[in-house]
Amino acid sequence: VAVTFFPVGAAFGVPVLALGVRRYTHEDNRGFAFSFFYAALCLACLLGSIVINRVRAYFPEPILVLGYQLSWIRIVLLVCTAFTAYTVVAACFLRDIQVLSDKPLKERAYCVYKPRSGTMKEAMKEVVGQRRFWRLAAVTLIFCGVRMTFRHLDATFPKYFTRTFGPQAPFELILCINPIVTMVATPLVTSWLMR
Repeated sequence: VAVTFFPVGAAFGVPVLALGVRRYTHEDNRGFAFSFFYAALCLACLLGSIVINRVRAYFPEPILVLGYQLSWIRIVLLVCTAFTAYTVVAACFLRDIQVLSDKPLKERAYCVYKPRSGTMKEAMKEVVGQRRFWRLAAVTLIFCGVRMTFRHLDATFPKYFTRTFGPQAPFELILCINPIVTMVATPLVTSWLMR
Protein backbone atom coordinates (compact mmCIF):
# COMPACT_ATOMS: atom_id res chain seq x y z
CA VAL A 1 0.00 0.00 0.00
CA ALA A 2 2.79 2.46 0.94
CA VAL A 3 4.65 1.83 -2.31
CA THR A 4 1.44 2.45 -4.28
CA PHE A 5 0.77 5.87 -2.74
CA PHE A 6 4.40 6.99 -2.45
CA PRO A 7 4.58 8.38 -6.03
CA VAL A 8 1.43 10.43 -5.43
CA GLY A 9 2.90 11.87 -2.24
CA ALA A 10 6.20 12.60 -3.96
CA ALA A 11 4.35 14.31 -6.82
CA PHE A 12 2.59 16.60 -4.35
CA GLY A 13 5.62 17.06 -2.11
CA VAL A 14 8.16 19.07 -4.08
CA PRO A 15 5.72 21.48 -5.80
CA VAL A 16 4.04 22.23 -2.47
CA LEU A 17 7.42 22.89 -0.85
CA ALA A 18 8.41 25.15 -3.76
CA LEU A 19 5.14 27.09 -3.36
CA GLY A 20 5.91 27.42 0.33
CA VAL A 21 9.33 28.88 -0.45
CA ARG A 22 7.70 31.34 -2.82
CA ARG A 23 5.05 32.35 -0.28
CA TYR A 24 7.45 32.75 2.65
CA THR A 25 10.15 34.75 0.84
CA HIS A 26 10.55 38.25 -0.56
CA GLU A 27 11.31 38.80 -4.25
CA ASP A 28 14.74 40.20 -3.29
CA ASN A 29 15.88 37.01 -1.52
CA ARG A 30 13.79 34.42 -3.39
CA GLY A 31 16.66 33.25 -5.61
CA PHE A 32 18.82 32.55 -2.57
CA ALA A 33 15.88 30.86 -0.81
CA PHE A 34 15.26 28.53 -3.76
CA SER A 35 18.95 27.61 -3.95
CA PHE A 36 18.96 26.95 -0.20
CA PHE A 37 15.79 24.86 -0.60
CA TYR A 38 17.37 22.86 -3.41
CA ALA A 39 20.56 22.36 -1.39
CA ALA A 40 18.42 21.13 1.53
CA LEU A 41 16.70 18.61 -0.78
CA CYS A 42 20.10 17.40 -1.94
CA LEU A 43 21.27 17.13 1.68
CA ALA A 44 18.19 15.00 2.37
CA CYS A 45 19.12 12.75 -0.59
CA LEU A 46 22.66 12.47 0.75
CA LEU A 47 21.49 11.64 4.27
CA GLY A 48 18.97 9.16 2.86
CA SER A 49 21.78 7.36 1.05
CA ILE A 50 23.79 7.24 4.26
CA VAL A 51 20.76 5.88 6.17
CA ILE A 52 20.38 3.13 3.55
CA ASN A 53 24.08 2.33 3.85
CA ARG A 54 23.95 2.10 7.64
CA VAL A 55 20.77 -0.01 7.68
CA ARG A 56 22.28 -2.41 5.12
CA ALA A 57 25.41 -2.66 7.28
CA TYR A 58 23.54 -3.32 10.54
CA PHE A 59 20.87 -5.62 9.10
CA PRO A 60 22.39 -7.63 6.24
CA GLU A 61 20.03 -10.51 7.02
CA PRO A 62 16.26 -10.22 7.64
CA ILE A 63 15.25 -9.85 11.29
CA LEU A 64 12.11 -10.97 13.10
CA VAL A 65 10.04 -8.16 14.69
CA LEU A 66 6.70 -8.98 16.32
CA GLY A 67 6.41 -12.10 14.21
CA TYR A 68 7.15 -10.29 10.93
CA GLN A 69 10.31 -10.85 8.94
CA LEU A 70 11.84 -7.49 7.98
CA SER A 71 14.46 -7.22 5.24
CA TRP A 72 16.80 -4.23 5.08
CA ILE A 73 14.53 -2.65 2.47
CA ARG A 74 11.53 -2.78 4.83
CA ILE A 75 13.64 -1.44 7.68
CA VAL A 76 14.71 1.48 5.46
CA LEU A 77 11.04 2.16 4.69
CA LEU A 78 10.22 2.16 8.42
CA VAL A 79 13.16 4.45 9.25
CA CYS A 80 12.16 6.87 6.49
CA THR A 81 8.57 6.85 7.72
CA ALA A 82 9.75 7.69 11.24
CA PHE A 83 11.97 10.52 9.94
CA THR A 84 9.07 11.91 7.91
CA ALA A 85 6.54 11.75 10.74
CA TYR A 86 7.95 14.86 12.41
CA THR A 87 6.59 17.01 9.56
CA VAL A 88 3.05 16.46 10.81
CA VAL A 89 4.03 18.00 14.14
CA ALA A 90 6.09 20.76 12.49
CA ALA A 91 3.14 21.72 10.25
CA CYS A 92 1.09 22.55 13.36
CA PHE A 93 3.56 25.32 14.23
CA LEU A 94 3.76 26.88 10.76
CA ARG A 95 2.37 30.40 10.51
CA ASP A 96 -0.17 30.90 7.73
CA ILE A 97 1.34 34.10 6.29
CA GLN A 98 2.44 35.55 2.98
CA VAL A 99 5.48 37.81 2.68
CA LEU A 100 4.62 41.10 0.98
CA SER A 101 7.03 41.62 -1.91
CA ASP A 102 5.66 45.08 -2.72
CA LYS A 103 7.28 46.50 0.45
CA PRO A 104 11.06 46.74 1.07
CA LEU A 105 12.73 43.60 2.36
CA LYS A 106 14.06 45.45 5.42
CA GLU A 107 10.52 46.04 6.68
CA ARG A 108 9.87 42.28 6.86
CA ALA A 109 6.24 42.95 6.00
CA TYR A 110 3.79 40.08 5.85
CA CYS A 111 0.07 39.50 6.07
CA VAL A 112 -2.16 36.65 7.16
CA TYR A 113 -2.75 34.49 4.12
CA LYS A 114 -6.34 34.54 2.91
CA PRO A 115 -7.25 31.93 0.31
CA ARG A 116 -9.56 33.01 -2.47
CA SER A 117 -13.22 32.37 -1.99
CA GLY A 118 -15.35 30.57 -4.54
CA THR A 119 -16.10 27.08 -5.70
CA MET A 120 -13.63 24.55 -7.01
CA LYS A 121 -15.29 24.72 -10.42
CA GLU A 122 -14.74 28.50 -10.61
CA ALA A 123 -11.12 28.11 -9.60
CA MET A 124 -10.50 25.39 -12.20
CA LYS A 125 -12.17 27.51 -14.90
CA GLU A 126 -9.93 30.45 -14.02
CA VAL A 127 -6.75 28.36 -14.01
CA VAL A 128 -7.53 26.55 -17.27
CA GLY A 129 -8.33 29.90 -18.90
CA GLN A 130 -4.83 31.31 -18.26
CA ARG A 131 -2.09 31.10 -20.87
CA ARG A 132 0.53 30.73 -18.11
CA PHE A 133 -1.10 27.46 -17.02
CA TRP A 134 -0.85 26.00 -20.52
CA ARG A 135 2.79 27.08 -20.86
CA LEU A 136 3.55 25.41 -17.52
CA ALA A 137 1.68 22.28 -18.62
CA ALA A 138 3.68 22.16 -21.87
CA VAL A 139 7.04 22.57 -20.10
CA THR A 140 6.04 19.96 -17.53
CA LEU A 141 5.07 17.53 -20.27
CA ILE A 142 8.40 18.12 -22.03
CA PHE A 143 10.36 17.41 -18.85
CA CYS A 144 8.35 14.32 -17.94
CA GLY A 145 10.74 12.20 -20.01
CA VAL A 146 13.74 13.61 -18.16
CA ARG A 147 12.14 12.99 -14.77
CA MET A 148 11.12 9.47 -15.80
CA THR A 149 14.73 8.76 -16.78
CA PHE A 150 15.97 9.86 -13.35
CA ARG A 151 13.27 7.86 -11.55
CA HIS A 152 14.13 4.86 -13.71
CA LEU A 153 17.76 5.26 -12.72
CA ASP A 154 16.78 5.44 -9.04
CA ALA A 155 14.74 2.25 -9.42
CA THR A 156 17.11 0.16 -11.53
CA PHE A 157 20.61 1.32 -10.57
CA PRO A 158 20.68 -0.48 -7.19
CA LYS A 159 19.71 -3.79 -8.82
CA TYR A 160 22.22 -3.34 -11.65
CA PHE A 161 25.04 -2.35 -9.27
CA THR A 162 24.45 -5.23 -6.85
CA ARG A 163 24.20 -7.76 -9.69
CA THR A 164 27.43 -6.49 -11.21
CA PHE A 165 29.50 -6.00 -8.05
CA GLY A 166 27.85 -8.35 -5.56
CA PRO A 167 25.08 -8.09 -2.97
CA GLN A 168 27.19 -6.05 -0.53
CA ALA A 169 28.20 -3.42 -3.13
CA PRO A 170 27.46 0.07 -1.71
CA PHE A 171 25.22 1.41 -4.49
CA GLU A 172 23.86 4.07 -2.14
CA LEU A 173 27.30 5.67 -1.81
CA ILE A 174 27.57 5.99 -5.59
CA LEU A 175 24.18 7.71 -5.58
CA CYS A 176 25.61 10.27 -3.09
CA ILE A 177 27.80 11.83 -5.79
CA ASN A 178 24.99 13.81 -7.45
CA PRO A 179 23.68 15.46 -4.24
CA ILE A 180 27.20 16.35 -3.12
CA VAL A 181 28.05 18.03 -6.41
CA THR A 182 24.70 19.82 -6.47
CA MET A 183 25.02 21.04 -2.85
CA VAL A 184 28.46 22.48 -3.56
CA ALA A 185 27.62 23.96 -6.97
CA THR A 186 24.14 25.42 -6.30
CA PRO A 187 25.17 28.23 -3.90
CA LEU A 188 28.17 29.09 -6.06
CA VAL A 189 26.16 29.31 -9.27
CA THR A 190 23.32 31.20 -7.55
CA SER A 191 25.67 33.82 -6.10
CA TRP A 192 27.35 34.15 -9.49
CA LEU A 193 23.99 34.59 -11.28
CA MET A 194 22.69 37.12 -8.72
CA ARG A 195 25.58 39.55 -9.38
